[in-house]
Amino acid sequence: MMTEISKWIAVTGFVLMSCILQGNTDAQDFRVESQVFVGGANTPASENLTLYQSGMAYDFQMDIDAPGSPLEIVIYDSREKQLILLDLQRKLRTDIPDFELLKMLESLRASGETNEDANFLLNPELESGFDVKTDTITVSNDDLTYRARGKAPENLIAMPFFYEAMTQFTRLSASDPKRLPPFARLALNREIQKLGLFPVNIEMSMRAGAISREEFNARSTHTVMWELSKQDLMRIEEAKRNWIGFEKVSIGVYRGIAEPQVSLSK
Repeated sequence: MMTEISKWIAVTGFVLMSCILQGNTDAQDFRVESQVFVGGANTPASENLTLYQSGMAYDFQMDIDAPGSPLEIVIYDSREKQLILLDLQRKLRTDIPDFELLKMLESLRASGETNEDANFLLNPELESGFDVKTDTITVSNDDLTYRARGKAPENLIAMPFFYEAMTQFTRLSASDPKRLPPFARLALNREIQKLGLFPVNIEMSMRAGAISREEFNARSTHTVMWELSKQDLMRIEEAKRNWIGFEKVSIGVYRGIAEPQVSLSK
């Protein structure tokens, strides 16, 4: 007997295409709240609010010590195919076009040729599977495992842009030397999109000795609401003002790995 999720997978391609052809842009406005927990902690290590409106995605990294106050905003502009990063404390902005981000990914992957210890992250050979009983996607190798539990989304029209933005936000890790390479997570994203699901929970585990002495575990929860509140709209307008008003710098200066020079034109 087919589970509800199996029935969903069987029809999602046809329904998605039908909804896309309708072109209902208002239905693409929604919000996702995310929390990340490390190890067995019950309090989140980080929180994000992502607002999707008319082909733009605004990801607010919240200050854990000041609830409701963002530290950074990352904007994905699907029309211009670029990411805009806004540091709210330093009032700095940097822009990363899609082609520049792809170059960063290629350079990061190529570094695996001289760093064999990290090759399982830089050029991972992964196996994937889907458990219909638990609605769980698994992507793994001997060193790390990603698991995502998904559900059938209520709003089909919004999902193509959700997947596009999710991929771009994941790729952004390639621009930050403090973050793990994104290649295994990108593989998970592809499986999530292939099945047409919204990821409710994602877990990541890395064996002891892979990059640290102890096993590393983290999990995230994601809650979607298929409309924007008045406060959400106010946040978007504030993000747009910061986008225009902040000093534009290089990605190196923004990440703190290069000396500031003459600021770039706005």
